[in-house]
Amino acid sequence: MGHTMDIQPLLAYNIWLSLPNDTRNKLVKLFDIPRTGEVIVRSGKMTAEGNIGNEVQQDGHSPKDLYAITVEKMQKYTDLASDDFYFLFDKVIEKLEKRGRPKKV
Repeated sequence: MGHTMDIQPLLAYNIWLSLPNDTRNKLVKLFDIPRTGEVIVRSGKMTAEGNIGNEVQQDGHSPKDLYAITVEKMQKYTDLASDDFYFLFDKVIEKLEKRGRPKKV
């Protein structure tokens, strides 16, 4: 039997990085997400597709840091009983976009 962290869904890192910076900052405060990685920005690199400009490849949060976003915390924040990680995450994002600064859960 594994620890619950082993089976907890993890937010895909590409989804995390696709969120607006302001939304990521709110999630960091809301869920007390640690920052154990490094910031990596690729700027002006030429690829087969052409100049991609500035692209954040890592924002200082490692994929493991995102385990701080748990179903239990999202249930508490949204006041929903669902245990569907992605449904709850969508509801958290909706709620964050409607409100200002979040309080930690």
